Amino acid sequence: MTNSYTTSKTFDGNNEDVRAALRYAIRRIASINVIWGDRTVTFNLAPSFLLSWGEKVQIQIDSDTTVEISSKCSAFFQLHDGGKNESNIVTILEWMDEYYELWKNRN
Repeated sequence: MTNSYTTSKTFDGNNEDVRAALRYAIRRIASINVIWGDRTVTFNLAPSFLLSWGEKVQIQIDSDTTVEISSKCSAFFQLHDGGKNESNIVTILEWMDEYYELWKNRN
């Protein structure tokens, strides 16, 4: 049984703004093995506690400003994720929002 979490969100601006906010968030979350594609970003998160295998995060840019983010255990099975997958995604989206707030207040 694999624990995972997926959600999506639409942001203001354009594709470049979304990608800049993603770069900001990904740098902050201490990700490893970041792979940037035209419409996808994938990376791994190191285990956060002893019984974890870490998480694989995939971000799909569905339109110029809508992202779909999923997080699942890096191992082929996991009994319980302790809410870590959802927490990772919420954190990424909060940091993307923070980037937008900083960007808006700068102009």
